[in-house]
Amino acid sequence: MINFENFKNAKDAVFALSNALQTLVAMRESRFFNLALSGGGTAKIMFEIWRDFFSKKIDWSSVRFFWVDERMVEDSSSESNFGEAYRNFFEPLKIPNSQIFKIDGTLPPEDEAARYEREVFNVLEDAGKKYCADTPQFDCVILGLGTDGHTASIFSGDKEALTTKRMFVPARHPESGQMRLTMSANAVLNSHEIFMLVLGDAKKEALRRLFSDIAKKSPELPASFILKNAADISIFTDFV
Repeated sequence: MINFENFKNAKDAVFALSNALQTLVAMRESRFFNLALSGGGTAKIMFEIWRDFFSKKIDWSSVRFFWVDERMVEDSSSESNFGEAYRNFFEPLKIPNSQIFKIDGTLPPEDEAARYEREVFNVLEDAGKKYCADTPQFDCVILGLGTDGHTASIFSGDKEALTTKRMFVPARHPESGQMRLTMSANAVLNSHEIFMLVLGDAKKEALRRLFSDIAKKSPELPASFILKNAADISIFTDFV
């Protein structure tokens, strides 16, 4: 089921997502709540609001952070999803490294996909997280949306990321050729909760295309595939 929540501005949309996350963290059944994050400009807005308005509202000491996708760059790069989160959220709130499980963007993508998947399996398995299709569940995955209809770093034509049972696979940006690591569609869909944050006028047409694409028997856009196959997904937008 797709839960569509529309707000008058980006701040209200992020607040709504954050309030929903606050409820999930408070209701967690385990010591830690396992959250997978995306990157990009939308995530930066979210991190800044978490830092400025939710530093005390959410029990961040009980949240462990993972990544939906990452560019294969140094942490210091302006393109690093981890670097963005560290500068705008982790460092200001003094989130300990023991709660942060980052992708190493300096390693060969295939090697790092295997290493990161092992780490995620070990951490979530040790937490007693139940399995779906032999994949341990994240408590929540937060996705973004590209203007071309990609989500995570699953781009159109990437059949492996859409069909593999692996949790993480290498991905190549179709225009820049930049290598990335992405969570597979299988791992995303196995998450207990899926949030998608879609902000800005540039994303309006992309979101319209998604809903048109969902009606097809075989959606062409990766984000449409996720929306069509998710048991439950909440979309937070600022398109009023």
